[in-house]
Amino acid sequence: MGLKTFCATSIGLIGISVTGLASAGVLTEYGSLANWTAAVSNVSNHQIAQVPGGAGYGSSTEVFGSAPVTLGPGVFTGDTGSAAIYNDGAYGRGIQYFSDDPSAFGEHNVDGSVTVAFGAGEDISALAFDLGAALESSDIDISVNGSALAPVAVSSTFPTSFLGVTDTKGPITSITFTETNSKLGEMDVVNGYATASAQPTAAPEISPTSAPVAITFLLGLLALLRSRRTAKMPGDRRG
Repeated sequence: MGLKTFCATSIGLIGISVTGLASAGVLTEYGSLANWTAAVSNVSNHQIAQVPGGAGYGSSTEVFGSAPVTLGPGVFTGDTGSAAIYNDGAYGRGIQYFSDDPSAFGEHNVDGSVTVAFGAGEDISALAFDLGAALESSDIDISVNGSALAPVAVSSTFPTSFLGVTDTKGPITSITFTETNSKLGEMDVVNGYATASAQPTAAPEISPTSAPVAITFLLGLLALLRSRRTAKMPGDRRG
């Protein structure tokens, strides 16, 4: 596999994003780092660090095959068995990425797919990633705990797209990214990812101005019901 030559500046969890926000049950998908950050707490960043061993070329460090790779609390696997960690400058100098790259291993017309798994004891209810697809236009299908979310689009002009997700009932135990509609079939998780806790949905607030009105209405309703009950008591023979 040849050296990838694209060079970008400061690509990581920087919020190059798709537009919009989609919901699926208790899951919410974010296309903006700012919106995701506002909905979570206890954020921890996990950068893909140099992994020793494996065959390398140039400035690359690679771990081939389908063996799981633990990066922070997440266990990464390439679902086609063609996984590798690269540091070849494709997304910027010194930026590593976890890739499922079937074409690099002679598998053609196969969609790359990356799964990140978490133990239930980790109690992770929010995740954020920068996703890429071999520096070409592509759609990336998303599945969280087996539930599909809206696809994320990447392009050759903006080679990564931000994805944030929260699950207010958590925890998130797995997330899968599957590349579609590209020639190379490569699926990349770029630089690292973030874990966090989803903020619970706040209960509606009663404003100071509306509270007295509500109390007055409630007292009036109780008085009306009491008067009607008194009027219907047995033995009341008033004309």
